[in-house]
Amino acid sequence: MPVFSNQEKIDIIAVFREVDNSPRRARRLYAQRFPGRLLPSLGVFARTEMNLRLHGAFGIPMIGNRRIVDDPHLRALVVEHVNDNPHIGQRGIALALGTSRHSVGRILKSEFFHNFKVHLNQELRDGDFQRRVDFCNFMLQQLQLQPNFQHEICWSDESTFSSEGTVNRHNMHYYSIDNPHWMQDRHIQGGYIVPYIVH
Repeated sequence: MPVFSNQEKIDIIAVFREVDNSPRRARRLYAQRFPGRLLPSLGVFARTEMNLRLHGAFGIPMIGNRRIVDDPHLRALVVEHVNDNPHIGQRGIALALGTSRHSVGRILKSEFFHNFKVHLNQELRDGDFQRRVDFCNFMLQQLQLQPNFQHEICWSDESTFSSEGTVNRHNMHYYSIDNPHWMQDRHIQGGYIVPYIVH
């Protein structure tokens, strides 16, 4: 969208009013009077005049950071919800209190609550070391037989999968002012075994 200077906008409005607010005639007259300038589209004439009439400016004024009405009662209720259940989400609090999710988010931020997300880690068991050694020996043998064997494997960095569905980390959070180093044990491997090597 072309940007016109204030002087060009003054000329756009003057020409538009001169031809009784007809965009087509205004465009023709503007092209005759200002042949070296960028020619505004038909909509620019009406929009520029309307913005000046409605807002007292050539463009729609930008709304800056709006002040949020600070309701101490709502603030106390939000903090109480988080203290009662640190795993609750902003939508859950907003639904319970009948306010917007954005208001809840602003209150939590102003109260210095942080949304700590869980990180998935693998637990190493006693037999894991030997299985890793066995896998490395298997790979070395296969690479001696087939030098490009590793290109026939579908590698994945997903170390967490389950026969009971996916792990949704988005819903696993903990609101707190300080990092609680929260851990949650989930047995997500088991059930069926997915083949790692695809030929």
